[in-house]
Amino acid sequence: MHYDLIVDKSTIVLIKNENDTIKIKNTTKEWESLTKLMDQILLEKLENIKSPSQAFMHDGAPNVVLKFQTKDSTYYSNPYDKGNPAKELKKIDDYLTELSTSLSK
Repeated sequence: MHYDLIVDKSTIVLIKNENDTIKIKNTTKEWESLTKLMDQILLEKLENIKSPSQAFMHDGAPNVVLKFQTKDSTYYSNPYDKGNPAKELKKIDDYLTELSTSLSK
C-alpha cells in the first residue's frame, strides 16, 4: 500500500493508492502541534540523519520519506522503515502516523 499525507496550514490530505483522496480541514491545534515538532528538527541537517534499519531495501518493510517545504526550500529525510524512524524523527513520525490513521477510519 502506498499513501501520501500532505499537511499544511489549512488542510490535511491523505492520498491512498494514488486514487483515493480524503481531505479534511486542518485545525489550529493540529497545525501548531506539527510546527512545534518541526521546530525540533534542524531541517538543513535532515538529509544527514541516518536510518536505524533498512529492511525496506529488500521489501522487508514499507519505507517512509519525510518532505518539508518552506517558502525558501524543500528538505527530504533519508528513507526509513515504517515505524522505525531515527530517534530525531520519532515524535514527528508518531504524530503523522496518528493523523493518517485517524483519516483512514
